[in-house]
Amino acid sequence: MADANPEDLAALLPARIVDRIQVDTENGCWLWTGPTSKGGYGCVGFEGRTWRVHRLIYARLVHSLDDESKVIDHLCRVKLCCNPGHFELVSLYENSRRAARSRASNTTRPRTRTPGTPRGTPLIPEERMERRRARQRQRYAEDPAFRTRRLEADRRRRADPAYRQREREREKQPAIRARRIEYRRARRRDPGFREAESARQRTPEHRARERELYHLRKQRNQNQSSLF
Repeated sequence: MADANPEDLAALLPARIVDRIQVDTENGCWLWTGPTSKGGYGCVGFEGRTWRVHRLIYARLVHSLDDESKVIDHLCRVKLCCNPGHFELVSLYENSRRAARSRASNTTRPRTRTPGTPRGTPLIPEERMERRRARQRQRYAEDPAFRTRRLEADRRRRADPAYRQREREREKQPAIRARRIEYRRARRRDPGFREAESARQRTPEHRARERELYHLRKQRNQNQSSLF
């Protein structure tokens, strides 16, 4: 859809929606000038429901969005853009990973600067990521629902062969290995984490998962020993 044109929407959407789209000639973005959501995305009512504008246009011009496991990634990083040529349909994990990488590369975001520093002061990406990891560790220890979602997401990622291959390559980097060791040490020193981890290990789901992993490791060892 790189050759899509706003005029193509005239036959698919009402004029009240099409008239609110302006084309940025510099980067090719179709900028939405109507109402926006709290997250900064354009929103509009259509056929009895509220749509994100970029999802509505993608569904009309490109393909239906029946697969709930896929989301639209803005390649141009402009939330108000609704040009389908700037979209890519990716998994939720991949979209979150790209968003985190984009935030880490932007070192002058005012809302992520260190408290007490002047607005616009460049930040060290590692310092900002460490603050983010500290907030996540605190939420992991205090919020059971968040902890359950994180564990379920980790299970899905580890079941992906491509993710496991990427992790093996990253683990070979000395900086990554040292950072993970320090992170595990800091997490074990946290009383809140120890208490939450102790409670989690007593749950039936965790015990069932441990038994499953034990039998899988046992079967793998038997298969390896049978080769010799």
